[in-house]
Formats: sequence, C-alpha cells, structure tokens
Amino acid sequence: MRIWSVNTNQSDLDDFGAELFLNQNRVVLWWREQFNATDLSILKTGDLILAYHNKRRIIGIGFALSEKKVPPACLDKEGKAMEEFVDIDWIFKGLNNPINLTDIELENSRVKMFNGSIFDWTENIDSFKLLAEIGKHKVNI
Repeated sequence: MRIWSVNTNQSDLDDFGAELFLNQNRVVLWWREQFNATDLSILKTGDLILAYHNKRRIIGIGFALSEKKVPPACLDKEGKAMEEFVDIDWIFKGLNNPINLTDIELENSRVKMFNGSIFDWTENIDSFKLLAEIGKHKVNI
C-alpha cells in the first residue's frame, strides 16, 4: 500500500472540484495542457488517498477501490483521456474541517510529484499522527 495525495486542482471559488471528489466518492484528474497528461494509473486498489485542496489542505482520506477509469464520453478524437477517475471509500471527509499539513508535520517534507497533481507521501508520513488528526477532525460521512 502506498499513500498518495491527489490535488483537486481547485482554482475557482465554488469548490466544484473538492465537492465532486467527496460527493461522488472518487478522485478525478482532468487533462492539463502544461503537463500534457492525466495519469491516475499509479494509484492501485487499496492505496490510501489524501484528497488535497490548495486552500483547505487535506479534505478527504480514503482507500482506492478501483484502478483508473476513463468515462467513454471523456475521450477526445484521438482517444486521449480528458478526464479519468479512481473510486474511493472515504474514511474522512473534511471540506469544512480540513487537516493542515503542519498538523501531521508534512509541510516541509520532500515528496515525489507526478504530473503536478499526484504526490507520493509513503516514505514521509507519520501514520500515527495522521490517524490522530483524523480522530480530531472526524465528521459525519
């Protein structure tokens, strides 16, 4: 099992991406020209996923229930995926009560980044601190 954060890539103010992650029980990547890729294929069933929001920090924590999926309607004319997702079983949802990276001492950690949206935290995270913060922030899911 690996521990990944997936960024909501939230740039608007209405929290569409963050709410989509939590309400539809999935993490989603949309094609981004500057990275010329979407690729959730590194996430595997059973991996722990941290849904990360740029302003609110960790807004969801859960386990990957599937490998990468691409909705057929989200393929362009050349067959390139413009959107892909992985189903998640959230054990914590905290859009209004997020976990800050400083609370689990990750703010200054070195992590491996994939495509600007996916980060591998496996080697850097203190799982006991993460579990303690989930307990402190737990909300109805």
